[in-house]
Amino acid sequence: MALQRLKDSQRARNIAGQKQGLASASDADNEAYMQQFNEAFRALSTYEHQSLAGQLTGASAPAPAAGTTGLNKVAAGDNRRTSQSQNSCPASVAVPTAAGWTNGPLIEAGTLVQLSDRPILCSAANWSSNEVVVGCSDHASYVVDLASGNKKRTLYSKSCGHTEWVTCVCYLPQGRVLTGGMDGRCWLWPSAGSNGTEVKAAHEAPVSKVVSLIPPESAAAAPAGKVNIRSHRTQARATASPGSRVLAASCSYDKSVKMWDFTGNRPQQLAVMTGHAGPVLEMAVQPVGAKVLTGDRKGNLMSWDLETCSNSWGAVAAHQGHITALAWMHPQQQQLHEALAAPGDSSGSNGSMAVSGGQDGCVRLWDTRASGCAAQQRLHANQQGKGAVGNICIGAGYSASLILSSGADMTLQISDPAMSLKPLHTVKLTEFPYCLTTIGHLAMCGCGDGSVHVVDVHSGRTLYALGAGHAAIRAVEVSADTLVCTGDDGNVLIYHFA
Repeated sequence: MALQRLKDSQRARNIAGQKQGLASASDADNEAYMQQFNEAFRALSTYEHQSLAGQLTGASAPAPAAGTTGLNKVAAGDNRRTSQSQNSCPASVAVPTAAGWTNGPLIEAGTLVQLSDRPILCSAANWSSNEVVVGCSDHASYVVDLASGNKKRTLYSKSCGHTEWVTCVCYLPQGRVLTGGMDGRCWLWPSAGSNGTEVKAAHEAPVSKVVSLIPPESAAAAPAGKVNIRSHRTQARATASPGSRVLAASCSYDKSVKMWDFTGNRPQQLAVMTGHAGPVLEMAVQPVGAKVLTGDRKGNLMSWDLETCSNSWGAVAAHQGHITALAWMHPQQQQLHEALAAPGDSSGSNGSMAVSGGQDGCVRLWDTRASGCAAQQRLHANQQGKGAVGNICIGAGYSASLILSSGADMTLQISDPAMSLKPLHTVKLTEFPYCLTTIGHLAMCGCGDGSVHVVDVHSGRTLYALGAGHAAIRAVEVSADTLVCTGDDGNVLIYHFA
């Protein structure tokens, strides 16, 4: 197998002391870097590391075993659900949540899919096909069938694939997959098979994000209609029919943002958007599809109009240090926010509000129609003023307007944008949080100790924590009845809910 031969040759070169690779010298260097990275974030924390039971009850207890423990009972440590009361709150109107979520998964241990002996770094889900794709530091991507719990295919061959870590993945309409890597390359993979197509002259440095400008599920559900460069702003008009255009964007450490047309078998570059002063680390697509927001390592923000492929708004030194997280408000969420903050003055809501997080531990709310910051809170800094925001999600709770952020201080903050981002709840986590997602009134936060905390955002209470891995959980995907977790142990763990 080509992938295994590559791994073997890497080990041989490492033993011989030969360094290779564009973004890293060797696998040993990579592993040392990851260890130093994790230790640096832990040093920022104000909390003393304990096991899950110790963090939530004040007593020390052994950590749950990954792959064998579905739910960790906090009070007694008997590896079942928590002793805390179940949440009786109804699901958010935005996304219906299965009632069984408050009781835990149907099978506590979940379904384990063993894929690699190297860390998995990223994931994306295609719920219409009930599958997930994960990008791995062994240079391959893997597609997993969520119903059977089996690996469907490996996106790597002797002639196709990345030569460095796969850092980002996304699905395109019709089930195709786009991947980006530390080698500066992007690859387009078909919906079946492993014969990929390289995106020529993608980037000159590691690719940090790839995003679809036409979400696959929206495309599948939308009525037929032509999509062109000037009409992709409305997701409802996106379609996966043969006559439609399929658009995506990528950003990179080479300080550029690029827009691509993947309609045919041969990718075409539509635009190169430049102006960032440092490597572009984060990118978020506006829900109405008209703009992309990007953030760089110098702390700058830039908003790009996808019709003109030009810079339409920006904030210099929006944060001290790196931009670490970005998210847009949906127009309906913005309308609610404006109605609460200034009753009677929400008619102009158009999805212009965005939220950013930085290495300074601050979360900031921006209105891209105006200059200046609309609201800010230092939510993730310790007593020494150090910290970092790791993830931001918008759209949780009854009104689908709450803002969630997690950070290096090992907390999950639940904030209200109508109250200038004032935190409503602070949820203490057991380790550094690497990923965050929401469904209805629940949040799922994957941590460095292999746990995934399931939190009721209304009460700010941890309902239970899943022992989802032997090491850090790097990515989670969620639907109404399925949770997919993956990370540094090289496995995927699938949980199903009633």
